Amino acid sequence: MEVDKEKALEMEKEKIKLSGTIDIINGEILNYLNKRKSISKYIVDYRKKVLEEFKDDEDKIAEYFDHERFVKEEAFTNIDRRLKELTLLKESPYFGKVDFLDKEYEDKEDFYVGRFGVTPEGSYQPAVVDWRAPIASLFYKGTLGESSYTSPQGKIDVEILGRRQYVIKKAKLIGLFDSAVDVKDDILQLVLSSNSGEKLKDIIMTLQKEQDEIIRQPREVTVVVNGVAGSGKTTIALHRVAYLLYNYRDILKDKVLIIGPNKIFMEYISTVLPTLGETGVKQTTFMNFALDILNIDDVMSFGDYTEKILSGDKAFIKEEEYKNSSSYLNYLDEKLKDMDRSYFNINPVIFKGEVIVSEEEIKELFNKHYSYMPLFRRSEKIKRILVSRIKDKRDEEFRRLKAEIKAYKESLSEEKLKEQQNNIEFNRKIKIRELIREVMKSRDEIDLWIIPESVEEIYNHINGNKPLTIDDLAPILYNDAEA
Repeated sequence: MEVDKEKALEMEKEKIKLSGTIDIINGEILNYLNKRKSISKYIVDYRKKVLEEFKDDEDKIAEYFDHERFVKEEAFTNIDRRLKELTLLKESPYFGKVDFLDKEYEDKEDFYVGRFGVTPEGSYQPAVVDWRAPIASLFYKGTLGESSYTSPQGKIDVEILGRRQYVIKKAKLIGLFDSAVDVKDDILQLVLSSNSGEKLKDIIMTLQKEQDEIIRQPREVTVVVNGVAGSGKTTIALHRVAYLLYNYRDILKDKVLIIGPNKIFMEYISTVLPTLGETGVKQTTFMNFALDILNIDDVMSFGDYTEKILSGDKAFIKEEEYKNSSSYLNYLDEKLKDMDRSYFNINPVIFKGEVIVSEEEIKELFNKHYSYMPLFRRSEKIKRILVSRIKDKRDEEFRRLKAEIKAYKESLSEEKLKEQQNNIEFNRKIKIRELIREVMKSRDEIDLWIIPESVEEIYNHINGNKPLTIDDLAPILYNDAEA
């Protein structure tokens, strides 16, 4: 009976806390609405001033409106994003609380953790801590007692005194649970009983210690997550994206790309990042990603591919399975090794009948000096070297011609020089043209053997010129990277 009274009292205290937090959020919403109104008024007033000041100068007005559009878009984008976050928080301001002792100052503190952070303007004390903030990792540590988190100033040692979890729906407290070890079955049941569309969004409430550690790995770390279907790999990946963008926005802004297997999957996950406050993250299917890089358009459609699989086309299924196997990778590696040994029919570089780069020298460039580079990138590098050697020979010939003409002019009397001036200039131009023709001839002879086929043409030879499917795209990209 006493326990029930204590729980009821705690519930009432938390309801009061929730009401106060919602009041803070409402105040912040009003504050941002006023900011938006103020910016709008400023822009309108400033526009009137500019139109009046430069009414006779259309170029100045056009230049102003370009600048105004940029400022306006930036300001309104930030304000609208924050308003959307605060509106979502009104429904459920937070889902957890941590009580802890700061070891350095021996101070007892607590914080509430939610989908987004809220710090009232003019205050340094957050009403709600964003789940992506470093200190929020304490909520996901699992056990009570000795712990730490990494702040911008370094490692902070703490003692976790308590962890509480909440289920708040439509600004009403439905339940609260004190959890010392892991997420309790009660809160899981409440979360998972919601419609399936919410399950992806609510994972931040039920993250386990191991999942949180994956999400909070340093930016420089490459993370690979293995698991069976339905184990939460995708949601963990998306929450890691949100975490990285929150903490490294200046570095990663516009540099994140999410690749999925098909359009249905991409639509399924498309609402997750916006609910975590991240918009503008590029999302595409692997097929579209590969096609953009390779500039190929004759690939079997996903519908035709699926139809062949579902119809039980055994030969097709067997071949596609082979293309997804390690055996096929080994086969491609062997083909690439063969190409490395014998793809180019190397010929010496000849200029005016003289060998200026021998076949042995070129082979040494391929097999020794630049052997670390993929074959076709290597060929581009070596081609630049050979062309440079041709240019060196051209410059040498040009200097020799210049010296010959100078010596010839000096051997003539002043009168003879005047007589021969036009002939000398005419012959000089002819010889320069001959020199240029020799340069072009030598370069064309290099192009006969050093310019490779396109990666698609090469792969088609390997593939027996069969129609390309989605399972050919990764091998083509692999060939492109390795060759």
